[in-house]
Amino acid sequence: MAAALQQVLEALGVLYDDKQTAANQQMANTWLNTFMRTPEAWQASDQLLRMQNVVPNITYFGALTLYTKIRKDFKDLTPQAQIQLRDSLLQHMLTHQAGPSWVLDRICSAISALALRTESWPDPTRDLLHTYGRQETMIACLTLLTMLPEECSRDRDYLDQDRRTAFMVKLSTLAPEVMQVTYVSMTHSGSDANIQNTVFQCLLSWLKCVKIPAAVLLSNPLVLASFDALQSPQLFVTVVDVICELINISKFVNPQKLREQNKKAGKICFNTSKLNDEMKQYSQLVPLVISKLLPFGAKYTQAVQTDDWEVSSKLCRIFSDLGEAYMPFVEQGSAEAMSICNTLFECAAHPDPEVNTMTFNFWASLAQALLTSTDKEQKIPPFTPYFLKLQAVLLTHMMLPDKFETWKEDHQEEIKNYRRYNLADTFRAATSIVGIEVTLTSLYDNLSRAAANYQQSNDWRPLECTLYAVRSVARAVDCTLDLPVLPKILDVVMAVPHVNLVEYTAVLIAGRYADWLRTHPTLLPQLLNFAISKLENAEVASAAALSFRNLCDGCSATMRQYQEPLFQVYDRSNKLNLDFLDHAEIITGLSIVISGLPAESLQPALERMCLPLVEQIHHWATAAPQQQQAEQQKERRFAAQPPPPPPPQGPEACAALGTALKKLSIIFRRVAADEIKASCYAVFEKIWPMLDQVIQQYIGSELVLKKACCAVREAVITCGAAALPLLVPLLQRCCWAVAAGQHHAPLRVVSSLVRAFHGERNTASVFLGALSELAKTATGLVRRSEDFALHPALVRHFFVLCQRCVFEFPTLFLKSGPALIVPLLRWSLLGLSIQEREASKALLGFHTDVFRAVKETGMQDDLERTLRSADAVDPTTGMVAVPLGVMLVQGWLLCVAGWQPYGCIPLVRDALSSALAAAPSLALELSASALAGFSLLPNEADAPAKTVLLQALRAPDAMANAGRGPLLRALEDFCRACRHSGSSTPESSAGSPSPQ
Repeated sequence: MAAALQQVLEALGVLYDDKQTAANQQMANTWLNTFMRTPEAWQASDQLLRMQNVVPNITYFGALTLYTKIRKDFKDLTPQAQIQLRDSLLQHMLTHQAGPSWVLDRICSAISALALRTESWPDPTRDLLHTYGRQETMIACLTLLTMLPEECSRDRDYLDQDRRTAFMVKLSTLAPEVMQVTYVSMTHSGSDANIQNTVFQCLLSWLKCVKIPAAVLLSNPLVLASFDALQSPQLFVTVVDVICELINISKFVNPQKLREQNKKAGKICFNTSKLNDEMKQYSQLVPLVISKLLPFGAKYTQAVQTDDWEVSSKLCRIFSDLGEAYMPFVEQGSAEAMSICNTLFECAAHPDPEVNTMTFNFWASLAQALLTSTDKEQKIPPFTPYFLKLQAVLLTHMMLPDKFETWKEDHQEEIKNYRRYNLADTFRAATSIVGIEVTLTSLYDNLSRAAANYQQSNDWRPLECTLYAVRSVARAVDCTLDLPVLPKILDVVMAVPHVNLVEYTAVLIAGRYADWLRTHPTLLPQLLNFAISKLENAEVASAAALSFRNLCDGCSATMRQYQEPLFQVYDRSNKLNLDFLDHAEIITGLSIVISGLPAESLQPALERMCLPLVEQIHHWATAAPQQQQAEQQKERRFAAQPPPPPPPQGPEACAALGTALKKLSIIFRRVAADEIKASCYAVFEKIWPMLDQVIQQYIGSELVLKKACCAVREAVITCGAAALPLLVPLLQRCCWAVAAGQHHAPLRVVSSLVRAFHGERNTASVFLGALSELAKTATGLVRRSEDFALHPALVRHFFVLCQRCVFEFPTLFLKSGPALIVPLLRWSLLGLSIQEREASKALLGFHTDVFRAVKETGMQDDLERTLRSADAVDPTTGMVAVPLGVMLVQGWLLCVAGWQPYGCIPLVRDALSSALAAAPSLALELSASALAGFSLLPNEADAPAKTVLLQALRAPDAMANAGRGPLLRALEDFCRACRHSGSSTPESSAGSPSPQ
């Protein structure tokens, strides 16, 4: 032990030595983390805490190690060792109560974690309170009382929910005594700010984590002292948190919502009637809080005048929380409510975004509350002046900083996000109270002044920020309203000066008001030309393309009469050096317009749109192979399968072809209407041979194959049942492409085909035949667990396709039996260890859908024959195979035990629930067999968790897969028992799939 202790000291010396290299410090950190998981760490940590005259880092590591081991390795302690550890930690607490505080905090956290787990210590909080609640141990006692509720609230992964809830109940019953101790400690603290801060930290912890009765809070003088402490610079920061928590627990809230929050937080959960009584009791705090806080509005004003950011920001936080929590009180419009609004308006006017943004949620919530009130006609007028002033303040905040165009891109993005997600949303909320016509009139006046000011000073920022405000309220404009001021604003928009940032905002306005222009099309041609004219400006082109798309979308019926000019814009855009996303916006806009054309006009228009792209694709599809450097291929390690050939052209050509194919996909995605499917198919039928040629020639290019399959998929979705004549050629090419290209993109095409044609006659057998061929290809390509991990996308989309087939053709799929479903289930077990969320979701979802299909079709007999099949050797372990159903359940349990992240637990719950719903007795039998042969922990330490899980499976409500039912909780407990057992990798039991 002495040698181990010496090694720990040496490693700590290296870790905290600034002269050591980063590599040495990393090695020391790794060694220390490893040591913390060893049995020797218990005694070594205790010895570290006993050392005197050492640097605090050493004692802190000892405390941290004990805290970590109590949480993770508590099972290693015998009952006698638990008592010895408790006594030792309490002695360390007294030894280190003089500081440093962070060492004492960690020791108290360890004591709290131990108190939560030690069953032989029935009432630890009361014992600690009575033993250490005296003057000489005040700091230690207060720190321990602070850590106990915090530890109980945070310790969710390593502690049973029932144990946490029971402990919280005990803490709640002790709240009066704890509040009394905190008050006595405060009265005995004199002028010691350190003790006073510790007192308020303790109070804060209990307010946050424990349900303290309202009567206890109202009778405790420390609550009143919290408001007075706001005047103390030494206590100010801590007391702000205390007051905000007092506001939070006394806020007006729906009792049902409060019950859900308490349950989630692990607090005591009462029934709804008791919650109503509680809210009445806590409401007595409201007048106290308001009367104590209103005078601090003057303190905020003084802090702003003296540039005291700390005080102004903290007071802004208090008043923002006050306004939001007491919204039903504020909306009544009393004098106190108006005083709160006045202070919050001053806070909103603060120049620092970090401060003023705290108030924005209050103003938005107030606007929503006023608008949804039953007597809004009486409530809104008193608040309208505040919202009018708020609009003026927000407009000031919207102004870009001086020399903004020279800022770094990341700094510019911060300002843009501040305007987009904070200022604009709040300005719209204010507009909903003030009214859109009043707002636009005010903005027009500002625009006129800003335009005149620009002529004199060349300062474009006031003009740009006003335009931004005009843009932000566009969605609030009622399309049916005649707004005389709006055409005037749009005239100003089209006459803005040639400043990139101003033009950018102005062009976006043209598209943002497309819905209003649909019913007032007088200015539509001018605004369309205005947007198109900015496409050649590289700095404004993205805004112009977006506005073009919005105008086409909002005014599609009117825009059809400008079909020829729109095609000219489309043709010209292909010659401009635009970004792909800008091209996509133009393509989308034109596609939306032509979607409304009659069938006889749609096909020529669609062909005209596709022609430039078809010419590019045809050029590369028919070009002779050239001796260029092949595109860099993604590593492929499928067993016994050669890689696909390299593409005939170099990477630049593949990129150009991919871009053309992607644009083609956008056209088919956006041209959508039931009555034009035949016209779309007529165009697709002409293009398909060329796309087929591209897939064959570029099977070795992942980029081109993906884009070509995407174009086919979008065309199939758009054409729908009209594309049925191409079903067989499409399926044949997809099956070939999966085998030759070893890529997932063709599988997505097959899924789209199933969705499009599942209702057509005689297609079910065709699809299942294709699925059988794809299954043979996939199982040949992915033979080992390593292959699943290397190619998750292929696995994911294959099982998504299987899910689609199970959903659309359940009876025929289940009848496939040994020919299809059994091989798929066995093969899927190999992939359960795949560490990719979407792939594992598809695998487990496939299992769930199979059982759901069994229940819907009533084919339980076929299911039982399938799950009891055991006619082969398990390929993953080499052992004699157990029944397939047992292997399946063990695979699910291994996912919970460690193969998959915690997020898989609801998916496994769904699979087990669907199995129980489909065949209850069979599912219980298989689950019992799987659990009996399942062992991850030594000495059957997982037996209690397995017993609880089996009981949950037998419960009547086990098939209800919604909410946090008993089955989900049992799986979570089973997960904790397995993952926190001390073994890093779960071992599979005999006959279960091995985690390769």
